[in-house]
Amino acid sequence: PHDFAVASSLQVDIFSTETNALYRSLTRFKDIVRCASYRHDGKMLAGGDEKGQCQLFDMGSRTVMRQFVGHSKAVHVAKFAADGARLFTASDDGRAVCWDVAGEAQVCALEGHTDFVRSGALSPSSPHLFATGSYDHTVKVWDVKAPRCVMTLRHVAPVEDCLLRLRRNGAGIVNMLDNPIPFPYYHALVLLMFV
Repeated sequence: PHDFAVASSLQVDIFSTETNALYRSLTRFKDIVRCASYRHDGKMLAGGDEKGQCQLFDMGSRTVMRQFVGHSKAVHVAKFAADGARLFTASDDGRAVCWDVAGEAQVCALEGHTDFVRSGALSPSSPHLFATGSYDHTVKVWDVKAPRCVMTLRHVAPVEDCLLRLRRNGAGIVNMLDNPIPFPYYHALVLLMFV
């Protein structure tokens, strides 16, 4: 339903899903863009950069609506909660942060990883659960209401990506993917069920 965004160098390029053509670029970044994510309605886009900042863009006017500063290293994850009221970021500083979008304020910092956090996923079943995958070989599931880690899954290699999805019975599953060099495809898929 939305066009697609590509984070590249100092900008985010927006491509049409109808023509596959580039039609807009967001160029207000001061350093390399590491991630980009649309809000569910497609009206806003969040982009994280190498300096540890995350900017929120209005897609109609291309203006920067909010700027979230709270990480000391590159932001590799920026994802909106389903209601669009909160934004989750994760960084090479080993932390994940939950932000209040309207107030441009930090709700909580989720600390516990000992290495880069390169992936994150929101729970489709609970707006308060967020999973992070790290180079410390763990996936952590966080309860933002607490705020604390409610589950840690250990793996044998750095975690490149994690996914949360619902099963038919409503239980959640964490999919943890890693990609060791030089094998070009994901070689491990670990499932962890939680309620």
